[in-house]
Amino acid sequence: MAVQHAVGIDVGGTKIAGAIVNVADGSWIEAITLPTQPGRGGKSVLADAGDVAQKLTRSAEERTLGVLGVGICIAELVDLEQGINSAQTIDWRGLEVASSLGVRGPVVVESDVRAGAIAEHYFGVADQFESFVFVSVGTGVSHTFVLSGRPWRGAHGNAIIAATGPITSTCPHCGREHSLVLEDEASGAGIEAAYSRLAADGTTVTAKEVISMATDGAEIANEVVLKAANSLASTVGYLVNVLDPHGVVLGGGLGSAGGLYWDLFAERVRHHIVGDLSRDTPIVRSALGQHGPMIGAALAVASA
Repeated sequence: MAVQHAVGIDVGGTKIAGAIVNVADGSWIEAITLPTQPGRGGKSVLADAGDVAQKLTRSAEERTLGVLGVGICIAELVDLEQGINSAQTIDWRGLEVASSLGVRGPVVVESDVRAGAIAEHYFGVADQFESFVFVSVGTGVSHTFVLSGRPWRGAHGNAIIAATGPITSTCPHCGREHSLVLEDEASGAGIEAAYSRLAADGTTVTAKEVISMATDGAEIANEVVLKAANSLASTVGYLVNVLDPHGVVLGGGLGSAGGLYWDLFAERVRHHIVGDLSRDTPIVRSALGQHGPMIGAALAVASA
């Protein structure tokens, strides 16, 4: 029987998640999850990812499954040669990721948003679309455009950062220059920081807790979630205007969770879409949610 398994590992700002993935159907076994704790430094995070890769590879061998290799995705810029070229959250620049994992067989490195989009194309809701924009909303926010099942990487592998670069404008009333970085407002980290800033009482809560409080009518939480949802709607509307995709899929822990954040986003996004026909573009939540990048990382090995 042909080998149908690969180890997939997703290294995000909050957690490292890995599993032995059946690349034929997207199912997985023996999932391992660790806190990322990126403040420890990139080498420590990479060492943990290596431990996960080794444990899962050994387990697959003990189960006589055999594996195609290890796919690992990260919430950073990954170039066309699988090099890491940013340190927004986890600094792996200059590190030999593949050789550092300590496993036999091929290792493929990919960005987490492209991995999530690939998984959604094969095993989620995106198989209905000839082209789609995949937007991942979790600890951070990123996007990719997928055509016929292939994410567009761009000339350098950087076509994922609509939410990270500042959008600058000058106020016509006061003359001051203002900059907006979507990730600072719409991501999980941005929601948490905004709530902490406005509450000004030392309270530390997660983004999901902020959304829950907003659902219950808490004023500060509602203000934060409303602003986050509207900012996300503006950027997704802009992506639809520019790319005119057949569909939009929201993934990531927050993007696929539903609830008030999704409801407010869905209510506002079409106001930012210009073309009459484009305004009817299907906008749906990911079927795979936070597991998508892990599955997609394994698929990247199978397609390498």
